Amino acid sequence: LGTNKVIISRDVVFNENSIFKQTDFEKIFELKSKSYGETNSIDLSHEKSEIEYEEQKSIKTVGVSEPVINISDKRRSQRVNKGKPPERYGNLVSYGKLAESAYTASEPSSWKEAIVCNHSEMWIEAAKEEIDSLLKNETWELCELPKGKEVIGCKWVFKVKEDEKGNIKRYKARLVAKGYTQKYGIDFEETFAPVAKFTTIRTLLTIAAMMDLEIKQMGVKTAFLYGEMQEEAYMEQPEGFVIPGKEHLVCKLRKSIYGLKQAPRMWNSTIHKFFIKNGFKQCQSDWCLYVQTVEKVLFVLIYVDDLIIASSNTQAIEKLKNDMSKIFSMTDLGELNYFLGIEIIRIREKKSILLSQKRYIMRLLKRFHMQESKPAITPIEFGYKFQEKSEEKSQNEKIPYREIVGSLMYAMVCTRRDIAASVGILSRYMNNFTHSHFKAAKRVLRYLNGTRDFALMLKPENEALIGYSDADWGGNTDDRKSTSGYLFQLGGSSLSWNSKKQQTVALSSTEAEYMALSTATQECVWLRNLLQEIGFKQEMPTTIFEVNQACIKLTKSTKNYARTKHIDIRHHFIREKVDSGL
Repeated sequence: LGTNKVIISRDVVFNENSIFKQTDFEKIFELKSKSYGETNSIDLSHEKSEIEYEEQKSIKTVGVSEPVINISDKRRSQRVNKGKPPERYGNLVSYGKLAESAYTASEPSSWKEAIVCNHSEMWIEAAKEEIDSLLKNETWELCELPKGKEVIGCKWVFKVKEDEKGNIKRYKARLVAKGYTQKYGIDFEETFAPVAKFTTIRTLLTIAAMMDLEIKQMGVKTAFLYGEMQEEAYMEQPEGFVIPGKEHLVCKLRKSIYGLKQAPRMWNSTIHKFFIKNGFKQCQSDWCLYVQTVEKVLFVLIYVDDLIIASSNTQAIEKLKNDMSKIFSMTDLGELNYFLGIEIIRIREKKSILLSQKRYIMRLLKRFHMQESKPAITPIEFGYKFQEKSEEKSQNEKIPYREIVGSLMYAMVCTRRDIAASVGILSRYMNNFTHSHFKAAKRVLRYLNGTRDFALMLKPENEALIGYSDADWGGNTDDRKSTSGYLFQLGGSSLSWNSKKQQTVALSSTEAEYMALSTATQECVWLRNLLQEIGFKQEMPTTIFEVNQACIKLTKSTKNYARTKHIDIRHHFIREKVDSGL
């Protein structure tokens, strides 16, 4: 009573004779301590950003130097709703979507919302610009719907465009066809269209940093509208722009439009013909990278309607811009500083480029309400073993496990190689995840929260390509399969990385390492071909570092040893490359 503090607890026993384990502690609480002179006041409260599945109360302890909490297992095991969230907590699992909607609150989801929201004038003006662009491009013509034909619906999609600092650049409206109503063989045939690999993007930026090239960025307005329609398709008139007196007419599409299943392929075919006509050569290693070597080398990388242009010849860059502007409606974005959610920071005096996803990570943390979470030191707890049947499968479909893993995967693919192994493991349980897997996924978010300022540095010191290969042995406790991993660098700059479970069970660590090394060799061959096509042929063999001595000897020997004679022939691909001096 003298301290004027009250201890609120719920069937809590303070055992001062034992030490509470950190791993057990993280399963229930997050510890935040503050010192007040000789007395420690420790607040053990439920972490706001974590969605727990046990009904807990906030617990405050006063004057205890080593707090220990022991919750009765007996009481928990007798609960009828064990493992299920209480009804009054049901909305918590949807908080991530609520946070996301708050972030995009200014973006209406329909035309009716757009004309009554706070920025209705901006959205209506953006929609008019879209319609004017469509009409100028002669995208459709009005006609009556032929007998036996079906009309495709359409909708408006509104988006706020931001710069690398998060400032609003413009309001954008896009008319999109409801392509999911199209039927294969009637409304479309082929749909595939390539996009640039992120490995190619990092490779191009590394070369640009090494050669001190100028790097520019451009965007194609309404790119999909430039594809010529090959199939006959009819679309309803756009909402808000139906012509009075012609409400019964439909739009016969003369050119492609966003939302059609064949639109990406048609646009890629159009832009490909332009570059080939203008003297560019398409790289076979990546179909979205074009190279021109008339006077000085000129690189163009395409990711749908975004372009990266790199060259030491500024006149060649300006000529390309002018040539493209004559055919396409282009947006000159100037220096490359923000691309596909990646902030690009260039330090020219040091010939280096930094790739950061800090803004993406902050949005990711906010989406899943983890921005105030306690940072974790490692993505996965050391020594933790994932098991498919370690506990009852989660039946709550509202748990955003798949959303978290998918979001983490984008960060991993772009810049965060340090979470590759963690995301690879988590992705194995997309259809049978448990609460333990969900908690492990949130730990990766906590790790990103503490490392949000990390950036990938591209600072090549030379032109040598080197690789690293490794594997665990039987790391998956469910099927005892091993995990392969590799990393490739050009002059010290990371270009490519991967972590993937092997397809077969390895009978020894040598076999596991051998299969991992074979996978790394395949990536090495592709990288060497890519570098050769852009003018950086590797004259010397590529070194791949491997720690298993038996594996190294196996790559140089053609003997059939008793313990390795069963290895699939496809893994011996590495022997051929070693013999050829790759």
